[in-house]
Formats: sequence, structure tokens, C-alpha cells
Amino acid sequence: MTRGLPVLCVDGSLAHAAAPDNPATGKIYAKTGISMQSDMNGNVIIPGKGLAGYMTTKSGRNVAFALYANNIRISDFDELAEVNTDMGSVPGAFFEVL
Repeated sequence: MTRGLPVLCVDGSLAHAAAPDNPATGKIYAKTGISMQSDMNGNVIIPGKGLAGYMTTKSGRNVAFALYANNIRISDFDELAEVNTDMGSVPGAFFEVL
């Protein structure tokens, strides 16, 4: 079920989605999604960004998850990278506590 999905901090769109020392590195399989547009002033807005997939938590539970963020305003691609890292870090927190 997870073979075709990117792996957190390992490959694909999740290769740089969290810090390499994230405890869930290599244990979360998920797919990203993003919608981007610009307003009349040239500001970039992300109306929707998602991350959904599977993990086996530290305690051994199999979990499916989906995260979404809406209406994020960014000024450059460095901020987009920060949004990606923030989204990738959330499942790592779930990995630890579930």
C-alpha cells in the first residue's frame, strides 16, 4: 500500500520535508499536494496545501492521516520551503505520541 509513495526525509516530494533528525524519518509514506495563485498585487497565495499518507507510529500503531493548510500568503520560495518543512514536521510529532 505504501510502495509508490514518497518517504519522509528519504525521497520524492518528502525528501526535504522535515529535518533529517526527525524521529519519523523513513517511517512516513505520504503524498503532497499544493494549489498556488497570485493576487492582483503579485503576492503568492496558497489556497490549499495537503499531506496525506500512512505511518506506523513509535508504539507500533498503523495510522492513516491527512493534513491541510489553507490561505497561506508567502513572499518568496524560501517561505514556501518553510511551509513544506512545517507540514512535514507535523506527522513526525504524531509518530512520537500515537
